[in-house]
Amino acid sequence: MKALYLLIKDALNNAEMSFKEDGLENIKHIDLYKGQYLSEDYDGFDIPGVFIEYSIAWKEAGGGIQKGDATVTLHIVTDNVYDTFGNEEERGLRGLDLYQKIHEAVQNLNSEYISNLRRTTEQPETQDTSQHVHLITYSCELTDNCTSYQNRFTEEEISSIDVKNGIQRTYLT
Repeated sequence: MKALYLLIKDALNNAEMSFKEDGLENIKHIDLYKGQYLSEDYDGFDIPGVFIEYSIAWKEAGGGIQKGDATVTLHIVTDNVYDTFGNEEERGLRGLDLYQKIHEAVQNLNSEYISNLRRTTEQPETQDTSQHVHLITYSCELTDNCTSYQNRFTEEEISSIDVKNGIQRTYLT
């Protein structure tokens, strides 16, 4: 999960120029989601902020490798309290521009062990909060090979490899 979190965080931080070009504020706070905007006890955070929530359903793929189907929800917190009609329409629509820029930064992110993030749902938060919160959910697939057979031994533990008649023998120290 750490790699997925850092992938998203880096993409949002690297999109600063894109935000600036469109006259939008940069993301000022990125964190794992812990219900921050729902709690009165939380010390606060700068906005706009993005909180990253995730769930992963893991399954065995053999050889100590696991594959996971991940759901990642970005909780985008702003102070956009303007209506999207009348005299405030332009200011109100700026929030939608911010959501789109965040989506552009995250859609199709991937790495060696993370497939392309694909947006699956998008909606405003329906719980009562003091800030405006918008949710964008993505899905992707993860591979975790940290317990795979090939990763169980370090190079220092293997003293020599003897190949005779096409049979490979490994001697551990």
